[in-house]
Amino acid sequence: MRPLIDCAETIRIDRPAEEAFVALADIDRLFAALQRKSPITVERLSGGPATAVGDRWRVSGDLKLGRRSGVVEITKLMEPTSIAFRTEGSGYLAKTEIAISPEGTTACRLSARNRIFADSLKARLAAPFIRLYRKRIERGFRKLLKRAKRRLEARS
Repeated sequence: MRPLIDCAETIRIDRPAEEAFVALADIDRLFAALQRKSPITVERLSGGPATAVGDRWRVSGDLKLGRRSGVVEITKLMEPTSIAFRTEGSGYLAKTEIAISPEGTTACRLSARNRIFADSLKARLAAPFIRLYRKRIERGFRKLLKRAKRRLEARS
């Protein structure tokens, strides 16, 4: 299945790779740090206190199009080099992969890729309209990574 949206971005973070991995693998804190004006609710659906492959969360919040909700599941966790998760909701499936490469002992390079697929008939019918917003979605993905960078670098 071909993705509706496929965007990738690489940024440098002035924090060690291990520290960036720990922050990205903590889904509760990650979404709390990335929220903007409207609050995001994160509810753990499965898994224990430590994040592991297969753990799931329900994430919901208000967007311009109304209240949206999705289920986030960790699909890959290789400390401290990579994390991947899939998000399902509103007829769409998003697959996000993050690779973390150390740059010395005090910084790392974060390479992220996000692919969005139509996962329902309704979403497939809306695909041409979603593709019209491709640039806006890609810009939003870049802003999200920059916000993560700022929050990670602000941590002491």
